Amino acid sequence: MKAVDGKRKGDEDPDTNNDSRWTTKRLGTGTPSEQWDPNIEQWMMVDLGEEYTVNKIVIDWEGATATKYKLQGSLDGVNFTDFVESGTTAAGEMVHDSLDVNARYVKLLCLQPKTAKYGYSVYEFEVYSNDVIDDHVPSTAAEVIKDIQNTAPTLAPDGNSLVLPTVPAEYEIELYGTDNAQVVSTANVVYQPISAMPVKVMYRVTNKTDATDTATSTVDAPAITIPGSNPVSGTNAKPNVLPGLREWNGGTGSFQLTNSSQIIYSADNQKAAANVLKSYLKDMLGMDINVVKGAAPRTGDISFASAYTTDELGTEGYYMSIDDVVTISAPGNTENGWIYGAASITQILYQNDNTAPKGLTRDYPQYEVRAGMIDVGRMYIPLEYLEEMTIYMSFYKMNEAQIHINDYWGQSGYSAFRLE
Repeated sequence: MKAVDGKRKGDEDPDTNNDSRWTTKRLGTGTPSEQWDPNIEQWMMVDLGEEYTVNKIVIDWEGATATKYKLQGSLDGVNFTDFVESGTTAAGEMVHDSLDVNARYVKLLCLQPKTAKYGYSVYEFEVYSNDVIDDHVPSTAAEVIKDIQNTAPTLAPDGNSLVLPTVPAEYEIELYGTDNAQVVSTANVVYQPISAMPVKVMYRVTNKTDATDTATSTVDAPAITIPGSNPVSGTNAKPNVLPGLREWNGGTGSFQLTNSSQIIYSADNQKAAANVLKSYLKDMLGMDINVVKGAAPRTGDISFASAYTTDELGTEGYYMSIDDVVTISAPGNTENGWIYGAASITQILYQNDNTAPKGLTRDYPQYEVRAGMIDVGRMYIPLEYLEEMTIYMSFYKMNEAQIHINDYWGQSGYSAFRLE
């Protein structure tokens, strides 16, 4: 940084004599010993524009030097940390190298003058960094996305959205993809999980004045972890379920299913899921549990509730609270969440002698399509067995069955088409 009031002798015109410098006013009046007030700070500061690693500083003093001064660094311009304390009585350059200081703001704080009546005087204050500065300005959306796609987003202070990487003013950035839309949606809405969840996203960048100038990430950005709300206090381990529960917050103690337990639903659109649960419990546990509408849940009962939205949970997600009563809650405009919750509690009870660890799960599929293919073209499979296989697929939350009904092996002369 050069002084702002002119040019140094020899910089551009070797004949000029108006050497420029930064100077401070003299302090106080009277004799020199009375002209110094140690309580008044005299300083100059450089704003580097962004954070750099400062490796070297050169101070070119005029004759009014500081016999004691400090070099300070700051990231915010408010809170400063000392990294050099020095002084000089001689005019000329003071070089401070082999530094390793991260700072945006660098301050020269003068503490003791050589001559009080003159204050301080500096020709140049030079700050050096070995950091490589990329001053290339992206000219297309593809260049912008290349620059920012490996930058992780951050969580907004209110926790309701992500702060995406900064792009040039003529471009806008949005989320293009997410590997967990039930925690961070592509609309950039954060749904707080009950346990900490890592999420990876991808970006799309579009020119504000040219919609054809657009580009999307080719790789995932580094994962961001969304903190969990942890509403339940306890240490119960996550129960084994296939596929595994996405989120779990363990409680203390166990739920017990008994022959006097009931399956309770409160709305007509829950009845089918209640009957599915009844069939699961009968087939897997050998227990014939009554299905009741509208009753108040008692200890040992399993109940269904309409709650939450498909925006948050999708069409297949659900919450399941396992306490003295098991409550399976899902959006009211789809029955899939209740059915998958029924499968989960049945699997847990089956493995634990009709008990389940208390806790709370927020569960939803990791993959939108979970399919299996059954080849009846190469091998005859009775329709009854095919139906049984699809029931097991549903129990393990597979949502698509592909039936391969015809085939042809050219060299063998074999062909088949089966449809019952």
